[in-house]
Amino acid sequence: MFKINNSIFKLSKLRKFLIYKSMFFKSVCFKSFFFLFVSLIILISCSSFYNNPDNSYNYQNYNTTSNETKSNYNNFESKVISNKNNNIESNKEEKKEIINKNLNEKRLNNNTFNQNQLWENLINKTSSNEISLDEILYDNKQYNEYNKNVTNEDIKSDIIFNFTVCGDNRPADDYLPQPDVFKEILKLIKGKNPSFHISVGDIINGQTKDPDIINRQFNDYLNVVSVLNTINFVSPGNHDLSNNTTRKYFSSIIIEKTINDVKNSSIEIHSLNNESTNDNLYYYFEYENIHFIILNAFEKGCWGAVKGQQLEWLEKILSKLSDERVFVFIHTPVFSVLNPDTITDGTKHVAFSSKKNLEYIKRLFKENRVDAVFSGHEHMYNKQLHDGTTYIITALSGEYPFVSKEDGGIYHFINVEIQKDCWVFYVIDKDGNVYYSEKVLFN
Repeated sequence: MFKINNSIFKLSKLRKFLIYKSMFFKSVCFKSFFFLFVSLIILISCSSFYNNPDNSYNYQNYNTTSNETKSNYNNFESKVISNKNNNIESNKEEKKEIINKNLNEKRLNNNTFNQNQLWENLINKTSSNEISLDEILYDNKQYNEYNKNVTNEDIKSDIIFNFTVCGDNRPADDYLPQPDVFKEILKLIKGKNPSFHISVGDIINGQTKDPDIINRQFNDYLNVVSVLNTINFVSPGNHDLSNNTTRKYFSSIIIEKTINDVKNSSIEIHSLNNESTNDNLYYYFEYENIHFIILNAFEKGCWGAVKGQQLEWLEKILSKLSDERVFVFIHTPVFSVLNPDTITDGTKHVAFSSKKNLEYIKRLFKENRVDAVFSGHEHMYNKQLHDGTTYIITALSGEYPFVSKEDGGIYHFINVEIQKDCWVFYVIDKDGNVYYSEKVLFN
C-alpha cells in the first residue's frame, strides 16, 4: 500500500513538473515571438520613414549624401537637447519661425553652399527644447511640398521681372575715375537686362567741397551706369552726402536724372506730402505690385539714422503697405556685421549712430512684415534673417573689401528675380559666377 501511494505521489510530482515546464516553455516562446514581431514592425516602420521622401528630411536639397545629412541631424538633435536649459527669452511661435525660416533656406546653386553652417545656425538659434524635432521635420516637409520638383527651367519660366542691386562702388579718392571692377560688374548687370537698377549708396568719394570736382564725380558715375540703359535709383551713402556741396549736386544731378527717367516709364514715385522728391531724397515706388522704399540715412544734421519727418513718413508708409510686398533700401546696415552693438566711441566702424533709433527701425520692419532690406556701407556681402525679414549687405562693387573672401569680401552685385509667390536672389561675383543664391517666400 505504501509503495502504491508512493508511486502515485511520484507520478503527481512528475505531472506537476511537466505542467510547469510546459507553461514556462509556452511563456518563453510567446514572449520571444512577441518580441520578434514587435521588432519586425519597428524595423519596417523605420525603413519606410527614411525611404519615403515625403516623411524624411529632404536631403538632396543640400547636395549631400543621406548619411552625411543624417549624421548632421543626429548632431543637431543632441546639441539641441544639451542646450535645453539655457535662458534665452523667446516664445514658442518665435522659435518655430526662426527654425522654419532657417530650414527653408534652399540653394539653387550648390557650388559654395556650406551644409554644416546651416545646422550650426539652427543649433545656435534654438535656445531650448520647447519645439520638438518632429515639429521641425513636419514644417520642413510642408515647405518641401511647395518646392517639389522645381527645376531651374521652371524658375526661369515663372519670372515676372528682375532688378539688380549693388553698392559702394566709389573711387579711392576724389581724383580717380570710377573703378574698373565696377565697370566690369556693370557689363554683367546689363547682361541680366534688369527692369531697373538700385544702388545702396557711396557712388562717389565726395571728400571735397569743390563744386567742379563733385560735379565731375557724379557725372562720371552717371556716364558709366548709362551702359545699363535702364532706370537707376540710389539710396544715398555718407560719401554722397558728406557736405552741402555733395547734397546740392546729388539732388540736382542724381535725383533729377532718376525723376526724368521715371517720367518715361510705368513707374510712379511717391513722396512725402507730394513734396518735391529732390528736397528730401527718400521716396517709394511701385512696380508689378512690389513696393520699393528708398531711404536716406544721412539727412542734414542726422548722420546714420532715420528720424524726424522721414521717420513719420516711414511709419505711415509701412502701415499702409503692411499687407503688401515690400523691399527697403538704406545705406547703413540694420544688422551690422562690423559693429552689431552700435558702438559710437570711435573704436568701431559706425553704421547707425543711435541704438535707440536702430531698435525702433527693427521693430517697424518686424511689425509691418517687410520682405527684405538691402544695405551697403560695410564692404562685403552678408545675409541675415531676423523675424521673417531677409537683411542683405551688398557693399562691394568697387571699393576695397573690409573682410576676407571667405567672409564675403568679394566684388559682386545681386540679381533679384520676382515670381508669383516668391523671390530668388543671386549673388554674382565680378567674374560672372554665382557665389550664392536663395529662393525666399514672400511674407
